[in-house]
Amino acid sequence: MYLFMNLLLITKFDIIGDNGEREYKLRSKPVLPNNRKFNPMQEAERDDFYYSLIILFVPFRNESTLVMEGEPMEEAFRRHREASIRGTENHFNKLQKLLEAEHNSNKIVDARNIAGFTEKELPDNKEDDEPQLLGEIMEAVADIADMHINVPNLTLEQRDAMLNVDQKRIFDKIKSYLISQKNVKTYLRISLQDYLD
Repeated sequence: MYLFMNLLLITKFDIIGDNGEREYKLRSKPVLPNNRKFNPMQEAERDDFYYSLIILFVPFRNESTLVMEGEPMEEAFRRHREASIRGTENHFNKLQKLLEAEHNSNKIVDARNIAGFTEKELPDNKEDDEPQLLGEIMEAVADIADMHINVPNLTLEQRDAMLNVDQKRIFDKIKSYLISQKNVKTYLRISLQDYLD
């Protein structure tokens, strides 16, 4: 409607062309459109009333496509109105799905960032597993938080025994990597103990 209103502001009806279509010319200055108020209760003005609504609110490239041949103006108006409502509902539904997907995606990314996962470390890196993975990650993060808050003064072995499957897998990966490095066995024991305390 905004584009059409701008078109009305800068163009004016000139003549009906050879092909029977209306032709418009650019105005020297933009103007506000002034349309006649039709009374839809009078039979003679009813078609003009509905046509004025169609022309104001329905976007078009070719004016002849606004009303089908033999179609009453009131029916054409209702058809355009229903199409507009359906289009708005479809657009709204798509936006809702998009917002929901964005929200879920942000949850997954945030959980991965909190847990420190990289793409290669994720189990069965498939799109279908994302919601399940999110739940597992959030549980693992919550378990770690609970472990630090609720149980003070535990040894490394006791904390290792408290890890869930995902935490244990990550801990073992880090541990095996550090052990494979030269002269880090002592560093591993000291660093992990300091970190967990």
